[in-house]
Amino acid sequence: MRSIRQIFQGLVVGSFLVASSAGTAVATPVVHTNPPAPETSEEALGQFGACLAGQEDTPQGQLLLLLDHSSSLEIADPQQDRRPASKYLVDQLIEYVDTSDAEIDIQIAGFADDFSAGSWTQLNGEQRSSLHSQIDDYTDNLTPIDTDYVNAFSGAQRSLAENRGDYPSECQAIAWFTDGAFYIDPRTNADDRAEFGTHKPYAPDSPLDTYENAERVRDIGQEEFCRTQGTMDQVRAEGITVLGFALHGVEDDWDFMRNAVEASDCGDITEPAGTFFEAADASELVLAFDAIAQPGHPPFQYSSVPVCDGSACEEGFLTFTLDQAISKIQVLAMSRDTNARPVFISPDGKTLDAADSDFPFDIEQLTEHTVSVELDKPAADAWTGGWKLAMVTSDASGAQEDIADISIRLKSSVGVQWPDELSQKARIGETLEDVQLRLVDSEIDEEIDPDVLEGQVEVASALVDAAGNEYPIVNGQAEDLKTPIDVDLTEAAIGSATINIETRVTTAAATDTDGNEVAGTQLQPVRSQVNIDLQPPANFPQVVSTAQFGALDGETQTAGTVEVTGPGCVWLDSTDVLTSPAETNTITVSSEHADSDSCMEVPADKTIELPLDLEMDTVGNGGINGVLTIQTAPLDEHTRALPTTVAFNAQAMKPLDTARATVSTMIAIIVGVAIPLALFYLMKLFTARIPKATYRYAVVTAARDGSQQLELPAQNEIPTVHHNGSRSMTLGNYKLVAQMSWSPFNQTSVAVTGSSEPSVGSPRAAHAHGHAVLPQDISSQWVVRQKTEDLFEVLFILDGATSTIAVENWKATLASARSGFDDAVHELDILSQAARAKSSKNVKQPSGTGPAGSSSVFVESQSSNRMGSDSFESGDSPDPFGNDPFGDDPFGSSGSGRS
Repeated sequence: MRSIRQIFQGLVVGSFLVASSAGTAVATPVVHTNPPAPETSEEALGQFGACLAGQEDTPQGQLLLLLDHSSSLEIADPQQDRRPASKYLVDQLIEYVDTSDAEIDIQIAGFADDFSAGSWTQLNGEQRSSLHSQIDDYTDNLTPIDTDYVNAFSGAQRSLAENRGDYPSECQAIAWFTDGAFYIDPRTNADDRAEFGTHKPYAPDSPLDTYENAERVRDIGQEEFCRTQGTMDQVRAEGITVLGFALHGVEDDWDFMRNAVEASDCGDITEPAGTFFEAADASELVLAFDAIAQPGHPPFQYSSVPVCDGSACEEGFLTFTLDQAISKIQVLAMSRDTNARPVFISPDGKTLDAADSDFPFDIEQLTEHTVSVELDKPAADAWTGGWKLAMVTSDASGAQEDIADISIRLKSSVGVQWPDELSQKARIGETLEDVQLRLVDSEIDEEIDPDVLEGQVEVASALVDAAGNEYPIVNGQAEDLKTPIDVDLTEAAIGSATINIETRVTTAAATDTDGNEVAGTQLQPVRSQVNIDLQPPANFPQVVSTAQFGALDGETQTAGTVEVTGPGCVWLDSTDVLTSPAETNTITVSSEHADSDSCMEVPADKTIELPLDLEMDTVGNGGINGVLTIQTAPLDEHTRALPTTVAFNAQAMKPLDTARATVSTMIAIIVGVAIPLALFYLMKLFTARIPKATYRYAVVTAARDGSQQLELPAQNEIPTVHHNGSRSMTLGNYKLVAQMSWSPFNQTSVAVTGSSEPSVGSPRAAHAHGHAVLPQDISSQWVVRQKTEDLFEVLFILDGATSTIAVENWKATLASARSGFDDAVHELDILSQAARAKSSKNVKQPSGTGPAGSSSVFVESQSSNRMGSDSFESGDSPDPFGNDPFGDDPFGSSGSGRS
């Protein structure tokens, strides 16, 4: 079993030094294992960090923070230290995007028995409080059932795929935190069976009724998670980096999770491999999260550093040098001694105590044992030269035996970039001439003359084509960047290529205040990746590197496309499937353009989509990934075809399983009278839920006079919600609650609350108790709520899939809202008039008939009778099963069948 201390030791770079007790010589770090040599030290963020660092103008990426919220955390983290640790990660990422102009979308998600998540949010300071609040929700609201890895990652993968947009797939990551191994609980009582279900989607034939059966389902889940083409293969096939954080609690065997994260003995696809961290307790989570908190600026992390008593001591010193290439020092320190704090010795010999308010430190106590300290270059009197850092305590009771774990980030603004002007010019069969990488200062976005550097910069770079062939570019010192080179691409493969650049900055050597020579500090290597398309020769068509398919939501077939720019002719040659759902045996991708005789012709300077069809033999759950081979040829020379590889992916989802409910209902009708009737209503109660599905929602404003016409936001601005099939869900400021109807002939309805203002729903302006009611299938519905006399708020609930059919459904929903908007406004006017009339007569609203704090009484309008007997009902009241949030309604309800 390894702790976070041992993990830190694997991240240490040997040139970052701890001074010896004599103070005259430099010794090795105080660690208990040999650290790796600098050339083998890996950045914790892996491919995700390299992808962000490689984007020059505006780095873009997506991070899903997946937080375990199972009830075992009450034991593993009773102080809830995971809360400040997660907030620290968010805050550091916000600092990164603010200083780098990056665009990172983040989603705070949770898992226990299933996956749940908030909306995707672009990281910035304005979203800080909202993101912190979401972390609080997952920290406070624990789920007593399961630690289900498969459901967690199936939901996370689906969310990333559906919200990827134009982001490179390599710039997506999952930061996965858990305190427990894969575990499935049996459903031993009726409440658990009703709330959490009796089956898992990956084990539909295995009930969770006994401990033995629950263990069998867990074994099935573990097999699905790591099988060939299984969950982790699907995640890695889409280029998603997984960063694992294990908190020691009730579990101490992390081999399964470690293998999954590090792509070792878990699936067949091994790239991108992630990084795995273990924390002995929740305080160490802050240090673990710090390893990934600043893409492009990996920290030095040290364990078991002696804590000094009273004043800085030689045996506790960490020594490093700074020059003008370093813009900021960030220190994160954890010690069991709560009185310990960082103390610096600056190049001019001054002692800078982080706890002293006279010094320009930004200091924050994150947990009882963890402190964060920052110092900017402009704030320090002396910057360039040798620095020392020690942890010092004012507690004289055996402090010498205490140790600290310390993370130090020296932020450099020096980097090497691939020239933008070459990104669109690379063609196979040619030589890229006079390629010259740029040495830049990223803080001011200006090129640096290598001759003015105080320290050293080493560069290693190469181009890797779609077939995995490597073409060296520059390997040497910063001075070598001044000499242009040629890159021979005559044998390269068409398709997506990667420019890999590794930059190593070593600060200038210095002399300390005692006159001792202090070697320069070699920073952690910064790796960047730039993706470019190696284009075919000039008279061949150009094919994009990815094909887009819609989601297979309970279906076995979906359509897709590949963009092609002319001139030329293209056709689909072959398909290589890399991952597929467990239930699926055969997946085929076909096109009407399948050979040179039926190829799709594309005129010069025109972009046309090559149509594709994906079909599988059985409906399943999971990701589908693979590679297409597209043949390209000049318009009049089909025999000169050249192959292009195109990656494709799709998401398959099983529909909501209502078969069990239907069968149970039929049995209940056949057997007896009283018991069947009770079973029937219990089954109605069990199925009175909002369907488990992926939804999107948008809230827009419209005017009474039509001056603000209803329009949906752009697709990438519409939030996505993955609902777990419970009775309620929240969309922005709207709360939706499923209600069971007493009538045996009427279906479940969904009430829309969240405000005391009246609202009406899309099915013929339906409402009950002054609030909109919707059918159980809420997808493609809309709700109107009054904001002011002349302005109204419209909530659109949309199909969450990304298929063409789903987008067409969006258009139909928008058209429905536009055509029904005037009727909805009229209905709201009637409700408001009735409420005012009742208020003027001082009629007190009966207890339980409306939302708390509402003084209005809403009565049935004339238009409610237009619904007719064929309309769904909003649900009768009162409801002894507790599903009616409004109570009895003596005034009547739209569509209720009563007057």
